[in-house]
Amino acid sequence: MQRWILDNALGHVGFHSSSFAYRKGVSIVDCAHQHVGVRWMVKFDLQNYFGSIDEISVFKIFREGGYNNLVALELARLCTRMLPGFPQHPLGSIRERYSAIPAYAAGKHGVLPQGAPTSGALANTATRKLDDQLSAIAANSELVYTRYSDDLTFSTGGNWNRAHSSALTRAVEKAVVNAGFKINAKKTRVVPPGARHIVLGLLVDDESVRLLPEFRRRLSGHVRGVEKFTLQAHARSRNFRSLLSFVRFIDGHIAFAHGVDPLWALTIRARWNLALEASGYPIFARTWSSE
Repeated sequence: MQRWILDNALGHVGFHSSSFAYRKGVSIVDCAHQHVGVRWMVKFDLQNYFGSIDEISVFKIFREGGYNNLVALELARLCTRMLPGFPQHPLGSIRERYSAIPAYAAGKHGVLPQGAPTSGALANTATRKLDDQLSAIAANSELVYTRYSDDLTFSTGGNWNRAHSSALTRAVEKAVVNAGFKINAKKTRVVPPGARHIVLGLLVDDESVRLLPEFRRRLSGHVRGVEKFTLQAHARSRNFRSLLSFVRFIDGHIAFAHGVDPLWALTIRARWNLALEASGYPIFARTWSSE
């Protein structure tokens, strides 16, 4: 049902040019690449991002898409999960008219569930006005602004200092609060020249986006452990619950690496496949394609 709603009921949903998550054909590499060559970077995190987008916001998105009140309510209810604490449903007239239907009369409030097929598109739409405001703030200071889900990144290759960063932080926090969200202050980072500029777990330098050295070391270490000690022994030593969970873990990391550094990923994948074969791991148990 969620997939059908995404494909058929959310066709009107557009994307802000600064938003890179939950879009077909767009990756974290595309997002990180916007910050290549910068000197200063300021990063923020939206706290409880999906949980901050309630069914009123989702209802309005479907209404703006041309659906009537009842259909918009039904779609909003299908795309949110219930939370206790609200004594009366905010869409009162519909709630009263269809009070015999428990799902409509429930005295609870729905929010977007993280991981649902529709949540990404709905969250991007609900955050569009905030993206407009933050893009304007960035433009006024000649900054680059990107958002990947709940990760906000501002950067500049020009003249900048910590006083500018403090002013930016105040402006961003104000815009975020006005939009109904909250900044997770513990994750706010000001990254000056000379420090490593990391965006979404990727290293951004003067010319390119690269895998972090520690990512390469960890992944290579796992593959080397399987080569030396067998799959069973290495997975057990690293406290994985099962061989399947460990294999999927490594497969996922190799797939991630392939999106950033295909040549290195192909090399590590070849070693990984040989190590699995040497350990007698059945090929039919793999759930991913090498393509």
